[in-house]
Amino acid sequence: MTTLPECEQMFHKLFEDLLCVRKVKERFLKIKPDSQKATCHCPDACDSFRFDMTYSLAGWPSDGPELDQAYKTIVQDKVIPHFQTNTEEKYNKSDQYLAVLNRVINYLSDSTKKKEIMSNFLRLTVYIEDLAVETIQDVVGYSEMDLLSDIGQ
Repeated sequence: MTTLPECEQMFHKLFEDLLCVRKVKERFLKIKPDSQKATCHCPDACDSFRFDMTYSLAGWPSDGPELDQAYKTIVQDKVIPHFQTNTEEKYNKSDQYLAVLNRVINYLSDSTKKKEIMSNFLRLTVYIEDLAVETIQDVVGYSEMDLLSDIGQ
């Protein structure tokens, strides 16, 4: 089980990495002098994606009914049945392997260890900020026929 100082170090490292990425991005996106712009022959991007990241250090699941429901939904309804059915049916493993697997299933089935087990899960929530699509097209403003017509008059 991860101790609190190790978690704090991990989040501190993540924060430092995010700051580094932000600095590099800012340097890359700075407007270049005209002389440097002329040397860049990069076409406009066909697609552009922007991902903003936010994170929360809130613990999940919280103690009480939320912990009980998460444990039932994830561990009892999905993880344990997956180990029980898929391993025995799909894999022809040794007796030693099956013994270790049974110990894992017994550990996961121990409801007194709910909090410890659930502390190793992560909840990831993805939100769509904007579903709008912007299409940019080049449209002929003055056709060849219009030009010939104007010249011919």
